[in-house]
Amino acid sequence: MPGVEAVGAVSNLPLSSSEDLRMFAVDGYPNQKSQLAEASWATPYYFSAMRIPLIAGRLFTADEKPGSHTIIINQSFARKHFAGRNPIGGRVSRQDDHTRWSTVVGVIGDVRHTSLEEPAEPQIYNPDLEFGGGCIAVRSSLPAKPLAAPIRTILHSLDPTWPGATFKPWVTWSLRPALSAAFKLRY
Repeated sequence: MPGVEAVGAVSNLPLSSSEDLRMFAVDGYPNQKSQLAEASWATPYYFSAMRIPLIAGRLFTADEKPGSHTIIINQSFARKHFAGRNPIGGRVSRQDDHTRWSTVVGVIGDVRHTSLEEPAEPQIYNPDLEFGGGCIAVRSSLPAKPLAAPIRTILHSLDPTWPGATFKPWVTWSLRPALSAAFKLRY
C-alpha cells in the first residue's frame, strides 16, 4: 500500500487506558509473590510500526506461533529481573504455572504504557500471528483519514466476517493534558 511503512498489531496500545497485568516468575531470580508485569500479544512488525527500538536479541518472526514459548521483554524488565546477567535465553513463567517456561529472545526499549508522567513498568510481549483482537498500528507518511477505507477493504478481504473498526489518529486521553498545555503555551 503506497505510503505505508509498517503494519503490526498488539493486544493493548500504549497510553490507551487498557492493560493486562500478569503474575510471573524469572528463573534464577529471587521472585516475590504476586510480582506483576504488563503482558501484551504482538505481531512481528508491531515494534517497527511503533518505532520501538530493539536493544538486544531479536524480534518475533513469522515462524513463531502463539504457544511457541518465546517472549520479548522491555528494558525495565531486563534491568530489574536480569540485573548483572544477559536476559537473552533467560526463562520466564507464569507465577502460577512453573511447568511452562518461555525463553527471552529480545529486549526492546521502554514504552510508557499507562501515562507520560509515570516511568515505564516491566513488560512482557508474547507472539501472536493469529491476531484475535486488539489494535492495529500503521506507520505511514500519509494522514490517517485517507488510509482508513483501503485498510478496511484489506481487512475485509482477509476475513469477510470482520465487522469493521474505528480508525483514528493515535492521540489518547493520556496525551490530551500535555497537548492542551502545549496549545495554551503556544497561544
